[in-house]
This record gives sequence, C-alpha cells and structure tokens, in this order.
Amino acid sequence: MPVLLRNCPLLETLVLEGLVHYVTDRCGDACDCVPGGNKGRSLISCPVKKLQIKRFEGKKRELEMIKHFLESFRCLKEMEIHAREDNPIHYFQIPREFELFNELYSCDVRFLVRGSLYKRRGLLST
Repeated sequence: MPVLLRNCPLLETLVLEGLVHYVTDRCGDACDCVPGGNKGRSLISCPVKKLQIKRFEGKKRELEMIKHFLESFRCLKEMEIHAREDNPIHYFQIPREFELFNELYSCDVRFLVRGSLYKRRGLLST
C-alpha cells in the first residue's frame, strides 16, 4: 500500500476489502504492525479524504487498524465501515469504540450493517 499511496498524489477515496492480514516483512509502513517510528509514514502525507472498509468482522485487530488509520491519515474526513453480512457477530452490541472514534477524531466514522447505519446513538435507517 505505501507504494500505491506515494504514487497517487490525487487519491481522495480508498476502499479496503477487509483489514486482517498475516504480518510479514512486506507489510510496509501503512500497517500498524510495523514496529518503531516508521509506522504510518506513507499515510501522513496521503491526501485520502474518504476511507471505506468492507467485510469488517469486529475483531480487536481490525479496531486497532481503524484507530491507526484515524491517527495517521491527516486529511481523512469520512470513514465508512461495512460489516461482513455473513459474520455471526451480534451487531446490536456495537463496541463503544465507534462512539469514541467520533468523539476523539475529526473524521466522521460510520458503521453500516445490512442497510442500517450505526452512528453515535444507535442504528439509523439508510
């Protein structure tokens, strides 16, 4: 991903199909699994304003990546997180993290579940 971000200076929308991956030495600095001060370096200067994350499963590792993106993408204004529909997660027990993300970051974080939208105070129809 770092190579893509460096070579697309006009990129404003980024769509990711899932967040969980196997950590390798090829992760690049965009991932929060990278130790040390190089973490997120390619994200900081990236002009992405909208990030869509699809196939969210509710795993702790995914929440850590979302937080990393919120902290690193400086131009990010909007984040949509689409739940994986065939996942047995109880989506009515949405983690408090999504409310905290909206309180702590200037980015508008929205969680979508099968035609419904979770934002701050519960499920809203879309």
